[in-house]
Amino acid sequence: MMEASEAGVVVEERPKTGGSRIGFGALRNREFTLFWSGQAISQTGTWMQQFAQGWVVATLASSALALASVNLAASIPILLLTPFGGVAADRMDRRRILLFTQTVLAVLAIVLGVVIQAGDLRLWEVWLVALLLGVATAYDLSAYQAFYPQLVEREDLPQAIALNQATFHGSRIIGPALASWLVARWGTAAAFYANGASFLAVIGSLLLIRPAPAIGTTGHTRLSIGEGVRYVREHPHIVALLGAVKKQGR
Repeated sequence: MMEASEAGVVVEERPKTGGSRIGFGALRNREFTLFWSGQAISQTGTWMQQFAQGWVVATLASSALALASVNLAASIPILLLTPFGGVAADRMDRRRILLFTQTVLAVLAIVLGVVIQAGDLRLWEVWLVALLLGVATAYDLSAYQAFYPQLVEREDLPQAIALNQATFHGSRIIGPALASWLVARWGTAAAFYANGASFLAVIGSLLLIRPAPAIGTTGHTRLSIGEGVRYVREHPHIVALLGAVKKQGR
């Protein structure tokens, strides 16, 4: 079943089973549960790397400016490329996008771990990896956020979003704690290896699930981005939601 949004874009709606859901109905869905579980592990690994990366930068250059520059290198691609990532998520298979971006993120984590273990890491290499991470994340975030409607029924979508937010905030606590234990026991590189391994959980879930078909859009990339910008400007409540997403991150 399909319905038209205010912007005139046709979006997919999963068939309803009838009746209201009690509790976390989203977790009764095999596809969502697999993907959500994989993301919980992967996000924990991501926060482990964030902690270890800050530690590495602090050892290379005892300057707050150095740490800020690494964060900036990761943020600029996300700022500039996310609109293009959104267009790609509308036009391409979102699961394939996620498989590619998650693989890239895993490889970058392992490469950085290898360089750190070799003892030949330089600050510019951290900048380069942060920049590449930002590029992959720009496309990953867009596909990730658009993927949930393919995994749950419409009435379960708020629960899926709530569970995703709970996972995000929980991993922010667990990830750095695990990273500090790994760094103390096996060295900084271990946190990067652990993050690389954590992506296997979400990649495995993507290979196992069978998402509902998505209804894509067509048209020129510039026109698609322009339509999105105009729609957001005409709806102030969406601007507020985007601000909340920016503060919370993925």
